[in-house]
Amino acid sequence: MDRLRDTVDPDGADRDWAHAQEKYDVNLRRVGHGFDLSGYLDPETGVKLKQVIDSVSAPECSEDQRPIAQRRVEGLNRLVSAILDSGLPSDRGVRPHLAVTVGLDTLQKAARGDRTASAPPAFLAGYGLIGRDLLSRLACDATLSVVLTETTDASGRRPYKHVLDVGRAERLATQRQRLAILIQQGFRCAAPGCANTYLEIHHIVSWLDGGPTDMDNLVGLCVGCHHLVHAGQLRCRRSTDGDVAFSTRDGAPIPDRRRRALVELERGLDPPAA
Repeated sequence: MDRLRDTVDPDGADRDWAHAQEKYDVNLRRVGHGFDLSGYLDPETGVKLKQVIDSVSAPECSEDQRPIAQRRVEGLNRLVSAILDSGLPSDRGVRPHLAVTVGLDTLQKAARGDRTASAPPAFLAGYGLIGRDLLSRLACDATLSVVLTETTDASGRRPYKHVLDVGRAERLATQRQRLAILIQQGFRCAAPGCANTYLEIHHIVSWLDGGPTDMDNLVGLCVGCHHLVHAGQLRCRRSTDGDVAFSTRDGAPIPDRRRRALVELERGLDPPAA
């Protein structure tokens, strides 16, 4: 029928193609305990993707009895992992396969299979809290990076506060600094109300103005917010309590209600009104 239609109305395919461009979309969103993938692709992209999916979901041998749906998902997982092996340009060499933050106690209990005592759950960036079974599986072939987040000596000082600082010796943030900043910010842009996850590291005091590449002078911003800062539409500075404070170009403070709510919840208080 398609061939008959194209023969009778040869310009119809071009009209359909032009109309279809308005529907092009790919959407990935979390639903329940997984993700829903939906969208509408142009013929070129669709055919390419179908060829890839068909290839990676083919049975591995004659004894491969996995359902086709399982082979598609597992094949797509291998394909995405192969792409991420090289690192994404926006992540400046920090491999973004999966990032799981977990306290030492929780990790040790998961390794022992200890379910008797409660411990803070692990956090999978881009998803949320995860259970011990998934944490244990992800830890099997993961690279472990130890990040010291809180420590004080007998006098109350923080002796390791500047351990990652490199001053003027490095122009760009080091990979260790970038990882520490991502964990510190929960893998999200530091600007109030922004939830973007692909971050660039910004010098609060510009490098050209003598600003050091030190943790106190670095903050993670998404591409859009980073542009706003350099355009003068958004301002940021390090406040007296060590947090990064944001304001408009006129100096009006922009409160981070999301962070305040988290702090209040951690203290067991009622969160502030939105």
